[in-house]
Amino acid sequence: MTKFVLVSDSRRGRVLQLTRDSEAGTSELIELATMVHAGRRMRPSEKFSEPRPGLRQAQRGGPVHGVDDRRDSNMDEHDRQFARDVVERAASAIGNPAGEAVIVAASEHMLGLLRPELSRVLVDARVTELPLNISSLTIPQIHDELSKRDLIPERGRAGM
Repeated sequence: MTKFVLVSDSRRGRVLQLTRDSEAGTSELIELATMVHAGRRMRPSEKFSEPRPGLRQAQRGGPVHGVDDRRDSNMDEHDRQFARDVVERAASAIGNPAGEAVIVAASEHMLGLLRPELSRVLVDARVTELPLNISSLTIPQIHDELSKRDLIPERGRAGM
């Protein structure tokens, strides 16, 4: 059985595979795929035609009120699409997920968006969820963080 790791937040998603060298007694994570959500790297002024929500004056010269232009809804939809893309990419990297162990470590927001996609795409995989945003860490740091929680074996060092 192979272990795969999917780490994601709303800006970046990564698919990793745990490899073991039984002779040397080492294990390490290898990065299979990386995705970047370009929309989350842009400032609102770069995504929307108006840099801030519009204003509307009340009838008969009353006070001015901010108008909801549904920017949050727009960002949520882009995040849902990114979650869908990350899971699809993970599924293509994993191949046949039957019986495979997949550890998903993501921010709470992203974990909520990934969950329905995981249950739709990785039906036969054994998924373990971890509400922890570690997507910006290096691969050795991710390995150490997951082994600290007993989800994967510690990184073995050759010659030890």
